[in-house]
Amino acid sequence: MKPIEFPEQNCVYAKDQPEYLPLPVHKTEDGMVISCWALTWRERLRVLLTGRMWWSVLTFNHPLQPQLPSVDRPFADTANAEAEYPLGWVQINGEVVDEEMYDEPEDC
Repeated sequence: MKPIEFPEQNCVYAKDQPEYLPLPVHKTEDGMVISCWALTWRERLRVLLTGRMWWSVLTFNHPLQPQLPSVDRPFADTANAEAEYPLGWVQINGEVVDEEMYDEPEDC
């Protein structure tokens, strides 16, 4: 399982920290941080067969923040984006482009 880029992302956590995976996210004004994760075929099969996924969070001994894992896309205006564009292509400012051809979002 790994974090992946998506059209609505507006920053990347740990972009220049080699000890961590970069985490592309969409940050909202009210403090919500949304990320998108891709599962390998093996992980998909395990979830299908067991119906379970384990979730680990580093709190550094601070209170746990609320979390909301979901399989539903949280962006209403792009509900069909995953079906409309081939893997590796995204819509940026109304134009469908290869995701490697657009600039990185700003650091968080």
